[in-house]
Amino acid sequence: MNEIPKKIIFYGIIIIVSIVTIYLIISTIHINLTSYSRGLVHWHADLEIIICGQEVKLKEAESIFSNRVGTAEVHHHEDMRVHVEGVVNTREEATLGYFFDDINEDFTSKSILGYKNDGVCPNNGKAGKVRMFVNNFENFEFRNYEISHYTDVPPGDKIKIIFE
Repeated sequence: MNEIPKKIIFYGIIIIVSIVTIYLIISTIHINLTSYSRGLVHWHADLEIIICGQEVKLKEAESIFSNRVGTAEVHHHEDMRVHVEGVVNTREEATLGYFFDDINEDFTSKSILGYKNDGVCPNNGKAGKVRMFVNNFENFEFRNYEISHYTDVPPGDKIKIIFE
């Protein structure tokens, strides 16, 4: 191969690599400036659910190819820990309601996993009510509660949802 085709290939590679690099730099800056999280995050919150005095686990992953339940951004790994990972575009994407929606489970201020306020606990026949505690303090935000921006627990949230 003579010099002209070598130079064309060489400069072609340089142009392609330069365009890809510039694109990645611009898109990273754009994400950092426009997303709620201002870039990539990896936040956690421990979750405990007590229904009528019994601790309840969330459903397990159904695929042998993935060990998570939910989306890549908001999920759990059968560890009763809320994981918020990647880019959080809006505040809503970091809320407890968003997490429960992503894992396809019921949660509101009036219901948890199908148990509704004033519904009866099968083990004792008493009417129950949904309550939520964050770091041992009662919290009334329920679905609107935003997961704290911490990777480790503690200092990240310890969320306890009770129906009794």
